[in-house]
Amino acid sequence: MNKELMTNAVETLVKYLKKATEKEQIIFYKFLEGMCDTESKYYILGHLELLAEVLKENDYECLIDFIAKYDYKAAQILDVHMRELQ
Repeated sequence: MNKELMTNAVETLVKYLKKATEKEQIIFYKFLEGMCDTESKYYILGHLELLAEVLKENDYECLIDFIAKYDYKAAQILDVHMRELQ
């Protein structure tokens, strides 16, 4: 996955996360579930260093907690990568 695609994926997630309606929150969780699925074309957890870089650049570290609900090991590794970027 390239950086532009990763950035678009993360920005889409954050767009729905910040919305207040229940429908948009459901969309956020559906998108996140799909992006954490190893069979997905948009699987973001296969590129944790790139994901950490994008999260850090855009100040979206809050997504790590949501990712942990689907893959806590990936979230732990992601957290380590985030600390290395500081």
